[in-house]
This record gives sequence, C-alpha cells and structure tokens, in this order.
Amino acid sequence: MVKSKTIKNKEESIGHQLVPEHILLTDEQAKEVLDKYNITRDNLPKIKKKDPALTIFDIKAEEGDIIKIKRKEEVAAYDYYRVVVK
Repeated sequence: MVKSKTIKNKEESIGHQLVPEHILLTDEQAKEVLDKYNITRDNLPKIKKKDPALTIFDIKAEEGDIIKIKRKEEVAAYDYYRVVVK
C-alpha cells in the first residue's frame, strides 16, 4: 500500500498544486464582479469562514465577503468566486 503525502505546514500548502490561490476582494472589486456577471452575492457558491484554504492564505474574511480563487490548469487559468458564510 502506498501512503499519500500529507501537507505538513502552511508554506508547503501555499505552493501545493492542489491548493489554488485564494484572494479576498475589496468592496470595489466585489461590486465589479457582481456587476460584470449581473448577479448578487446570493447567486455565488459558498465558502465557510473557517475553510482551511482561508487559513492557509491568512485571509481574515467576514460573512458576505467575496473570495477569488485562481485555478491554473495545463492549458488555461480560471477565476472562481465564492461568498463567505458562517
């Protein structure tokens, strides 16, 4: 049986390919995203305030904040958005 590698510390987690970069948007940036896609915060997928990824990137988010997740694949990069919930 092969044991999977565990991530032992924050620095190792940040550079890990399975942990995409998470960015807390400013109020202005959040408004731009909502306007661009003609949606409200209620239309966004959710991310919990205590999500491990927010801890890894030392993000101090409050309920209602919007997080941008930058995922990179071999051929393209995509931005995803999540609203912070309790």
